[in-house]
Amino acid sequence: MTQTELTGEARLRSKTRRKWIITGALMVVGGVVGFTAARMEDIRNYDAAGPWPPEVALGILAAFLISLAVGTYFLNRELDDYEREVHRKSAAFAAGVVMIGYPVWFLLWKASLVVEPIHWVIFISAYVGLYLAMAYYKYR
Repeated sequence: MTQTELTGEARLRSKTRRKWIITGALMVVGGVVGFTAARMEDIRNYDAAGPWPPEVALGILAAFLISLAVGTYFLNRELDDYEREVHRKSAAFAAGVVMIGYPVWFLLWKASLVVEPIHWVIFISAYVGLYLAMAYYKYR
C-alpha cells in the first residue's frame, strides 16, 4: 500500500465529508433563496397574488435550476448503489403522489366537492411523500 492510498475508514470519512460539504453548499443557496423570497413577500405586504420583479423571479429560478443540476451531479458521484436505489424509489413515489393526487383533486374540484387545488399544498405533498418514502426504504 502506497502513502496516497486510503484505508476503507478514511475513504468513508472523506466521502461523508464531501457529501456534507455539497449538502451545506446547497443549504446556503436555499437559505439565500428563502431569505430573498421572504423579503419580497415582506415588501409586498404578504400579498401572495402580487407580482415580483422579473429580475428577482428569474434569479431565484436560475439559482434553483443550477443548484439542482450541479447538486444532483456532485451528490450522485458520492452515492453508492444502495443509496442511489433508495433515492430512485423515493423520487418515483413522490412523483406518484403528484401524478395521482393532483388529477384526483382537480376532478373533485370540478365536481364542486373540494376547494380548488392549491399549488403549494401539491408541492409540499410531493416533498412529504419523498421524505416518507426515503425513510421507509432506508430504514425498513
